[in-house]
Amino acid sequence: MCLKTYLLSATTALALVQRGSFPTQLRFPLRSIGSNAKQDNDIVITSTTNRIVKEARLLHTRRGRFEQNLVLLEGIRLITDSAQTCDIDTLILAEGVDLNVQAKRIVRVSDRVLKACGTTTTPQGALALCRPPQLKLPTYPNLVLACDNISDPGNVGTLIRTAAAIGTDAILIVGSQSCDQFSPKALRAAMGATFRLPLHRSDSWTEAMKLLRHEWNLHVRAADLDPLTSQDHDLVDWLIPSAIIVGAEVGLSDDLLTLLDEKYKKNDSAFSRVHIPIMNGAVESLNAAVAGSVILLEAHRQRLRSR
Repeated sequence: MCLKTYLLSATTALALVQRGSFPTQLRFPLRSIGSNAKQDNDIVITSTTNRIVKEARLLHTRRGRFEQNLVLLEGIRLITDSAQTCDIDTLILAEGVDLNVQAKRIVRVSDRVLKACGTTTTPQGALALCRPPQLKLPTYPNLVLACDNISDPGNVGTLIRTAAAIGTDAILIVGSQSCDQFSPKALRAAMGATFRLPLHRSDSWTEAMKLLRHEWNLHVRAADLDPLTSQDHDLVDWLIPSAIIVGAEVGLSDDLLTLLDEKYKKNDSAFSRVHIPIMNGAVESLNAAVAGSVILLEAHRQRLRSR
């Protein structure tokens, strides 16, 4: 083969690889390499029709994440933090970006392809397709956070991050209106904490209470807005094994309120409501992430002082 023909063939092959349309039986495999392995930077994917874009975009939806058992991590810090507790299936890097993390395969892409793979308008140079760990629920937890139909992924991610920081034993995501804790926005807000503590989803409070009360025997404390029917959060004895329930900014869900009312009528001391006293009357309430974090930190403060 003459030099001209060889160069033409190599150029054509490279273009086909970048578009993801190279024949399957001849396509170059993406090598599995670790942090200390030599990276092959000769091929940079520049086509948004490449199969790597499809793989990443599948993880933009809850269904895609469930079917692939993968989640999408965006940003260098999130990937670095998450790599300590979960397996990175595919690491997608922009040109000139390197990360010291283990991955089954590493792919180099252009900025345009990186943006097509992610969900943010300004990608931070790296994305990862990650397999979340399966963490076992505790047998005898002392402190559990339960999110009641919180649909905002930023709030859920922030609560997960706070819960992990103070050593919460587990988190329950309850209700059909609850967001997916593995959505890209929730993962960014949690900054890797999602993979550090057990999470459990329940469709209803009837199902969730079987776990909180019958299996774990926890006192159930629901954050409420009404100071007349609830106790100040800093007057609650948080040394007692408890579950903290935090609802959306519109308040607790109807199903949960009905259950709490039934327990109140029966004088069931295992159920109570708590609120955060707000000095400025012009502010009616705090958002879910702030309110939940304040209560979690108060529980943590009491437990630290009791040591």
